[in-house]
Amino acid sequence: MSFSEPLRTRHWAIRAAVHFFAWSLVLLMPWLFGLPIRLRDPVLFWSIQFAQVALMMSLYYGNLGIFLPRLLAHRKTLLYIFAVILAILSISEAYMMFRDWVTNTFGSPFEQPLPIPGSKHNHRPSNYSSSYRYFSIITQLVLVVFVGLTQHFIREWQRSKQETEAREKERLAAELAFLRSQVSPHFLFNVLNGMVSLARKKSDKLEPALMTLSSLIRYTLYEAPEARVPLDREITYLNSYLDLQRLRFGNTLHLQVEISGDTTQATIEPLLLIPFVENAFKHGTNVANPRIDLKIQVQEEVLHFEVSNTIPESEGRPKDPASGIGLTNIRRRLDLLYPQAHSLDIVPILGQFQVVLTVNLHHPERDLEFPQRPVS
Repeated sequence: MSFSEPLRTRHWAIRAAVHFFAWSLVLLMPWLFGLPIRLRDPVLFWSIQFAQVALMMSLYYGNLGIFLPRLLAHRKTLLYIFAVILAILSISEAYMMFRDWVTNTFGSPFEQPLPIPGSKHNHRPSNYSSSYRYFSIITQLVLVVFVGLTQHFIREWQRSKQETEAREKERLAAELAFLRSQVSPHFLFNVLNGMVSLARKKSDKLEPALMTLSSLIRYTLYEAPEARVPLDREITYLNSYLDLQRLRFGNTLHLQVEISGDTTQATIEPLLLIPFVENAFKHGTNVANPRIDLKIQVQEEVLHFEVSNTIPESEGRPKDPASGIGLTNIRRRLDLLYPQAHSLDIVPILGQFQVVLTVNLHHPERDLEFPQRPVS
């Protein structure tokens, strides 16, 4: 038995209980509000009342189960109106025939008042006349149809809303998957450029660099497609990337990394931080005495991420047009996954380019689901 089956069973049990309670109220309504005339035969009265409620139930469920889904839902409005009117008249006539038969056979369930002396009329209360009863049952049946219509339109509105939300969620998930797919080729392109540089120098660092690259690619292929990954695994991935850059630049680069807080409990969107770090290396290593500072701090599952790199003093921001693609990508991913739960400040100042990101990892307002990756 799947996990959803008990939920469905409980849902149907609640609905059945609500229906039972509602119809019980309808059945007991004369008792709840009081009768204007004393009963002569309570059993007879409640038998007639039960028959009336049973006929009302037949119209209610017939309307919900037959007329609405088969006629109105298929835009057969006139046929639906005709069917409902015919059902109301038929049920009203059946009720009147049943009541008259019971009255003629067993007598009225009410005590009849004594006639006024000298009057030719029996002074039977007008509110219990045949015309009043006919009008009363029709009014009640019309109300039953109205309740069913209201319920039908509410259900249709809810279904339409759910379908719209599902389509929007699928669209956003597809967009996010596309944004993710842009990260990996861009990342590999930059890393391979570093491999080419080591190969040209015939450096002994090429082999360990290739091993590190292998672990980075493995993470990108097998872990990054997940909807969320543990934050410590994402940081391990960043550290591997930093090790690769240390092999490439050696002592020519001053790299300062500071990580604090509990990174084992929170989860994060994979490959969310690497574009900022890549951007720092891309634009912060083409200057004299390059320096890159990276700070990651976690406090109560709120991530504070800062990365800064040196840039030429004459350059207020990177001039490479391609550099904006990664930042636009990451802004959109943050908007999709952490709406109202993140802040991003990118500050190009004289001689330095700084990124400050704060993300509430525990309470993202939107959680997009991705297709499960097939197990190889």
